Amino acid sequence: AKGFSNTNSTLTGYKYAASFKGGNVGIGTTIPEAALHLVSEEQGGPVFRVDSLDHSGTQQAYSLFVTANGYVGIGTSLPDASLEVIGIDDEIGSAALHVKNDAGNSLLYVQNNGYIGIGTSTPTASLDVAGTISANIGSFGEILGTTLNITDSNGNPSFFVNRDGEVGIG
Repeated sequence: AKGFSNTNSTLTGYKYAASFKGGNVGIGTTIPEAALHLVSEEQGGPVFRVDSLDHSGTQQAYSLFVTANGYVGIGTSLPDASLEVIGIDDEIGSAALHVKNDAGNSLLYVQNNGYIGIGTSTPTASLDVAGTISANIGSFGEILGTTLNITDSNGNPSFFVNRDGEVGIG
């Protein structure tokens, strides 16, 4: 396969650099080592940015952003962790993060209100687990809320402990 390379050229005021070699595309590099290889010329600046339109046609800046240090931001241009996700508030859904398995079942769901669902995409509490919970032998420190509630699959209380140490079963 023949290659094409054009670097540091100007086209009506815009600087561009591209290289097509062996089926790989390089932007900012003349030796692309992957199907798409990007090298930012701006030290410490963004390497990759994708903006998109939301359901109403409004541009959503920073849908996907990769910084020079490799941090990835979804919904932010200033990620302060390896992966930072900031949800948007729209009427389509309220998930800041939703992880599914290959069958499409919800594994982890984080709502914009901070509720976390494990095994459910409709958490109704700060932590809502659909399934069995297992914990290593250890001790729970202090119950910071009013109660610790354990309910059956129908939502009926099975076990609770309040902050005064009172225990209820059934």
